[in-house]
Amino acid sequence: MNGMVKSWRLGSGLLALCLAACGGGSSSSSTANAGAKAEAATLPTMRGDVWEIDPGASGDAQAIAHLYGLASFVRQGDELYNGTTRLSSVTRDGSALVVKLDGDLSARIEERDGHSMLTFSNGKSGQLREHQQGDQK
Repeated sequence: MNGMVKSWRLGSGLLALCLAACGGGSSSSSTANAGAKAEAATLPTMRGDVWEIDPGASGDAQAIAHLYGLASFVRQGDELYNGTTRLSSVTRDGSALVVKLDGDLSARIEERDGHSMLTFSNGKSGQLREHQQGDQK
């Protein structure tokens, strides 16, 4: 019986520690909640245009686009979304949209020769097209 009492005390002590660590929230969690609410307020309120890199683009351009979340994206005016995440580092440079990526890399989305193009600052580029369902080209 003595072992069972010790086991119960240990279990209740661990439960109390877990509740203390998880419960109540702190100012940082309320700040995170406020940040999440502010981000939710910036989600698109209407459908934008869905674009993707053309499967015929160079493999290098496709790989970089996939790594940085630009293989397919939603464009709504001057805003770009990867899923429901708004890319906050988008600026306008003349008629092009410029996206600052990690490191020194950036990407430009612009019209060139009648086609939408995705051009990375390292020189790799690929044509963009409106998103197509399935395996259409």
